[in-house]
Amino acid sequence: MGVLVSGGLVSGLLRAQNGAGAEAGKLLEQLKSLEETVTKARTGNNLAAVDEIREAAGAEAKAVALWIESVRETEFRDKDKKESDFRAWREGPGRRLSDPGAPGALRLHLQYLLLSIRATTATTDEARAELLSSLLAYLDDLSRAGKDVLKNRQALDTSVLATPIARRFKLDITVRPPEGWSLNPGNLETIYETTILPYLREKKDAARLQLAWTRRLQQEATMIQTQDSEFLTKNYQEIVLPTLEWAQARDLYLAGASSSAAKMLQIIQDNQGHKNAPQWISELRVLLTGVAAGAGGPSAGAAGGDGGTAPPEAPEEESSTKPEPAPGPGVKPATKPGAALGVKPVPASVPEPAANTPVKKPVTSEISTTNQSR
Repeated sequence: MGVLVSGGLVSGLLRAQNGAGAEAGKLLEQLKSLEETVTKARTGNNLAAVDEIREAAGAEAKAVALWIESVRETEFRDKDKKESDFRAWREGPGRRLSDPGAPGALRLHLQYLLLSIRATTATTDEARAELLSSLLAYLDDLSRAGKDVLKNRQALDTSVLATPIARRFKLDITVRPPEGWSLNPGNLETIYETTILPYLREKKDAARLQLAWTRRLQQEATMIQTQDSEFLTKNYQEIVLPTLEWAQARDLYLAGASSSAAKMLQIIQDNQGHKNAPQWISELRVLLTGVAAGAGGPSAGAAGGDGGTAPPEAPEEESSTKPEPAPGPGVKPATKPGAALGVKPVPASVPEPAANTPVKKPVTSEISTTNQSR
């Protein structure tokens, strides 16, 4: 009887499990359908906003007009505030939108917002490659924007998903760029180090790496010249530029351009007093021999190849660009370099700031609320 009872219990359990499995299958089908509906709605919302934003991004006056109208909608009408309150804002903090360079900074902000929307749906290799080309073109525009535009850090250091425009079009809800995508339009270094270079390193595309690094060096130099600072120029030439050139040569070497090893040696010879020189010597030795300092024998693979000894972590470098400010409310920080273009994180030439490094948070209230004074 005991065996019969046990058999009955087992049979009942099996029937319950089968029933639960069937029910779970139905729920999963409904969940998939719901996911498709939500994705379609988000995509439709983003596409509806793109045309208007694209038109505004094409001219400074239109960029300012869209910003003003978005402030009216999100900060006044949606909050049932009086029209007189809006006029007071226009005559007060809103006047800063007419400051030298402010319209140009807003135009760049909108251009980068459009790129961030594109990044949300760039899931194929072709789409990612096109996005990368557009990013490089955008950074050309950013670096050549001029001193007045570049000093308007409020627009350039504010997350594109934490503005009146993003809230007006619900983009802060529907736009979700890949992890690793920088949301701040003015941080050239971060855009390269978290999106552009990791993608090309993963592809081991020496030719495109060379082109990207050439453009970055040109852009960095242009931005330094624009600031017209003797101190910054000297710091760039003596500290930052050799560090960037080292990172470029190392990237090319790891991508298969073996002749770059001679370039790395030349960089050490030309910059023997640089604070990173000892680290560069150790790193080049590892790359050439595959043996880390103090190791007892050869590594399992060639330097830079699969299974080889990884090069030492690159030292922190002084940068000619500003660190990434904290993201806007509700925006997930970008933490994994390369994920934005669908690649695995790889050693970057410039390490990210430490988690406890203080960063300057963007201030958006000056041009979007009523309680600020000029």
